[in-house]
Amino acid sequence: MPRLIVDRAGRRVFGWAFSQDDRQVVPTVELRLDGVAIASQPANLSLSDANFLLTIDETHRHGFEFLVPPEVLRMHAADLTVGVSGSRSATPVPLPEDRVTGTMSALFVDHVDFRGFRGWAWDAHTPDGPANVELTAKVTASDGFTMSFRADQFRQDLTVKGIARGNCGFAMAWPVGLPLAARPHAILKCGTVRVLIGRKYARLETPVGLDLPGYVLSL
Repeated sequence: MPRLIVDRAGRRVFGWAFSQDDRQVVPTVELRLDGVAIASQPANLSLSDANFLLTIDETHRHGFEFLVPPEVLRMHAADLTVGVSGSRSATPVPLPEDRVTGTMSALFVDHVDFRGFRGWAWDAHTPDGPANVELTAKVTASDGFTMSFRADQFRQDLTVKGIARGNCGFAMAWPVGLPLAARPHAILKCGTVRVLIGRKYARLETPVGLDLPGYVLSL
């Protein structure tokens, strides 16, 4: 039985489905409403998430994602599940824990290398516009580095997914003011979401057999 990991950011339901015995197997994943499939797709996308990719190499190129219609999410969020085709078992789609405060945000890093990093960010406070992203790193025991930038680059893939009209991407070179030794401690933050990009950078110096997808643009 394939392993299934499900997460959610706004209307986007995404995750990974993979066989722990055979990485060549590509499961078909279904988005279900009240147990009935309303969408399906093969789990063959190269989605990137720091926490999962750092610990589970099998997730690489076994991602999936669905964009849930607003009315379905608004009226039936508690009835949405994700399952593998041919199996009755399913995983509930996470509910918006911050539904009352409206502080939901999303931050994804597609790639990190020695030149910089690339990804996208979305903030519920500016749903159709750029999000503010903060880069921090501990330099010494008593000193730290902080800078902010706007995720405002256009990305066609985000337009297709209906995310902020596509204007929420970023591709940044490592700041000149950030010491080389501090890069492994770098953290990106958007709203309440944090991504430890420094860990991905550290993996470049100590490869563990996982090819990081993509490349950095516009540096």
